[in-house]
Amino acid sequence: MMIGKNTVLALMTCAGLLGGQSVLAEDKSSSSSTYGPSVKPIFDQLLRFNVPKGFDTVLEETEGGRYTRKLVPHDEDDFNWTQMIQIRANKGAADIPGASLSQFNNLFVTEISHSCHSPFSEKSIGDFVIGKYPAHAHLASCGSFYHAGFSSSRNELVITLQGDHDMYAIIWTERDIPSAAPLTLDESYWSSRIDAISPFKLCKIVSGETAPYPSCGARY
Repeated sequence: MMIGKNTVLALMTCAGLLGGQSVLAEDKSSSSSTYGPSVKPIFDQLLRFNVPKGFDTVLEETEGGRYTRKLVPHDEDDFNWTQMIQIRANKGAADIPGASLSQFNNLFVTEISHSCHSPFSEKSIGDFVIGKYPAHAHLASCGSFYHAGFSSSRNELVITLQGDHDMYAIIWTERDIPSAAPLTLDESYWSSRIDAISPFKLCKIVSGETAPYPSCGARY
């Protein structure tokens, strides 16, 4: 599904619908510099999105029922970065009775607001469908976000998707020096970021199929 030029999205992904135990992570030495279509099996489905040129994978981990992948601009890392794209997934989250994409999205918006000294703003773009899968879009910003011992301003684009059993999120965060004034939730600006990661979609895992997973190609 194509999102219009004046449509924005934003988010922050789940801080803990499901708990986990073991951690399997990549260190900086194994960072990936592959641009273009990325298709990976994440729990029960394949997730496809486009990796923008200039972004490297600096972390990929599975912690119990949660999956995280972080990408930042070349020569930055998962602590010192100006932009970060995150792929998040929570196993079984769509099977929780009463669970909704709106609730899933709100977990991350709340996570931002709790660490935001001021000013905080958000904008829900609403619901849409990618293939047969429900999706939700949101924008959030914080003038002074405190994390890991220092403050910065943050603008975030969040796209959440509900799969057959799991929930997924694609998050694009940009940070800069703290701002005492509210940050602009600029839909036309974020539409270019949406274009950069499109097309994105969920696909069923085909038994025996291996990378590059042709069954989950670019066409919807």
